[in-house]
Amino acid sequence: MITTSFKLSESELYESLVDISKSKFVVKAFRVIGIPLLFITVLLIVFNNVIGNSFLNFRLIFPIIFSVYMVFISEISAKFQVTKLLKKKNPVIENMQISVDSNYFTLTGESFNINMSLEKLHSIIETKKFFLLKVSDGSANIIPKRALTINDVIQFKNIISTVPGLQVKLK
Repeated sequence: MITTSFKLSESELYESLVDISKSKFVVKAFRVIGIPLLFITVLLIVFNNVIGNSFLNFRLIFPIIFSVYMVFISEISAKFQVTKLLKKKNPVIENMQISVDSNYFTLTGESFNINMSLEKLHSIIETKKFFLLKVSDGSANIIPKRALTINDVIQFKNIISTVPGLQVKLK
């Protein structure tokens, strides 16, 4: 059994929200479309400047703004979410304790208690700084790696690799 306590900092909250967002299919599709769109739009602006139209073509303003939004949607939306969560004193910024055994995980905060079977999770994704225990495609419980010892990380990976039907993406 693994048990640890942690509290997410504002920067960790932002980074974890970005990681959760980037794991969604829609966001990945937006990036795939947005990067070429941004590249083509920038090329058109450069081409216009080379042929002598030194002013910004106003027909290109919308594609620029839209493609920048598509590429950086995770970062933009996370910035707004963090501000809102901190203002409303959301439970995600409370001191938390998580316990994980071979069948269940329990996440306890100052105002909540979640006890869930590992088999009911949508997936578990390991990022650079977090483990995301995804309840659905759009929401996840966050375990910062800094809260776990090296042995805890190894034990956690062993536990989740034995859960039948669980999608696991480890680094």
